[in-house]
Amino acid sequence: MKNTVSIYLLPLALFMLIKQEVQADMIDSSSLQPWEVCGMCHGLNGISAMEKFPVLAGQSTDYIEKQFYDFKFGHRTNDGGQMQTISTEIAESDISVVANYFNKQIPRELDSSENKALWLLGKTIFYHNRENAPACYNCHSNENTNTPNLVGQHESYLQKQLQEFKTGLRSNDDGRLMQFAVKNLNDNEIRAVSHFLSHREPKLTTDLLQPRTQK
Repeated sequence: MKNTVSIYLLPLALFMLIKQEVQADMIDSSSLQPWEVCGMCHGLNGISAMEKFPVLAGQSTDYIEKQFYDFKFGHRTNDGGQMQTISTEIAESDISVVANYFNKQIPRELDSSENKALWLLGKTIFYHNRENAPACYNCHSNENTNTPNLVGQHESYLQKQLQEFKTGLRSNDDGRLMQFAVKNLNDNEIRAVSHFLSHREPKLTTDLLQPRTQK
């Protein structure tokens, strides 16, 4: 019986070993340009196919470089530590090269919102100071290269980052301004501002675009 079990388990063990080795050697990054290493997750055009990876296209070089160094030196972490690992594979002299490359890529085109009420609430939160929260635009205007450009970022990624700032899981912003900015936002408000930043204003429905006829 013992020998029979061994016969069945041996092929399984060999299969798992081969599978692990193939996965480890599947990508040879030695011949890639530094931005191509980042492009595996973030897209070569800086627009990632999966929303868990942020859009880098059009981001300022200052911001990209800061986030890279924050990952490299442990000031920022992410799920599973992927970025911490990647940051060790890119030479320090190439960090500015990567940042400049993605800065020159065209930002993501926004989809039209299908939830006008949510979009309008998000617009209000982004542009207007309120009693319980400052306007996001105070820091995230186009003129400020030290903060990320949020327009065109993936909606679910924005929600996750805002929630992590609120709970303290992320704290690599200067002076912890983000914790202060979002601490009083509820889940729906976080969803709304994330939705606004990743969508265009809702289009008019077809019936509203048709000329009125006299009855």
